[in-house]
Amino acid sequence: MDTISKIPQFYYKNNRLQQIRGFCNTITYGSLAKAAQVMNLSQSSISLQIKTLERDLDTKLLKRSKKNAKRFELTEDGKNFYEMASPVLSGADDLCDRFLLKSTKHHDSVLKIAGHHSVFSILIPRAIKQIKNSNPDLKLQLSYLTRQEACEKIEQDEIDVAIYPLEDLELIQKNLSYQKVSDYKPALITPIGHPLSKIPDQKITFEAIGKYNYIHTGSYAISDIMKYNIASKVLKSDIELNHGSWDILKSLVSAGLGVTIFHEDYCKDATDIVIKKVRHLSPNIAYYAIFKGGKKPKKLVSDLADLISSSSLKLA
Repeated sequence: MDTISKIPQFYYKNNRLQQIRGFCNTITYGSLAKAAQVMNLSQSSISLQIKTLERDLDTKLLKRSKKNAKRFELTEDGKNFYEMASPVLSGADDLCDRFLLKSTKHHDSVLKIAGHHSVFSILIPRAIKQIKNSNPDLKLQLSYLTRQEACEKIEQDEIDVAIYPLEDLELIQKNLSYQKVSDYKPALITPIGHPLSKIPDQKITFEAIGKYNYIHTGSYAISDIMKYNIASKVLKSDIELNHGSWDILKSLVSAGLGVTIFHEDYCKDATDIVIKKVRHLSPNIAYYAIFKGGKKPKKLVSDLADLISSSSLKLA
């Protein structure tokens, strides 16, 4: 006779998970009363679940505690069964949540985007509105991250798409893909009357900017060419603004605390600073949508990238 034929056939399989849950909750919470409360059942129902489970397994799983007659202790078989049942029960309870994270319907109802302030303030609002109009049940998760943080989260499937300015596409990991969505328009911002404000736009150099204090807008917004010039001491900075708003940055510049390079579109309505167009300092820079490589991006990601591109062309 083989091993399988020796295992008794159970006749209450429809209640099996509930029996196991009643048994495990009694151990976890220490009494029938608390298990019944957690499961919203009567104590007699929990007791019956355990008794029928013991009958089906043909063994005793619990015994009355010698110290407290109202509490139970595990028999040796009970310990073994509890160790085997707990992870199975936990897995069953988490099954629906794990399924939702992998289901097509769930993925199509959530769009997770990473970027920094110019992305969320200028680049994508119109595109997001159009996406939402076409997908009224869509939930958006917007994460303010550095590009490196965002790329790592894309690899871990925690982010669907990241949008950042890039100069050197070789910096993108080989297992990620990218699509250009908009030109990046860097502008030098100076106080009114500053020496740099009097130099023609096309003649401004990083070396010229480096003669004055540069307000560093932090690793969240900074592009690779700016990182290089700060690291190599071409630009000198004693102010670093992380997560700051445009209004704060404008106030610092207009107060004469330094100059900075920021996105041109932020500056259009500013009256108390001078804006110098310096695209020649970063001729190859552009915004790119970055997403997981090796497979076609999901439709929402493609739609977002295409909408950003079309919106940018209208604004140019």
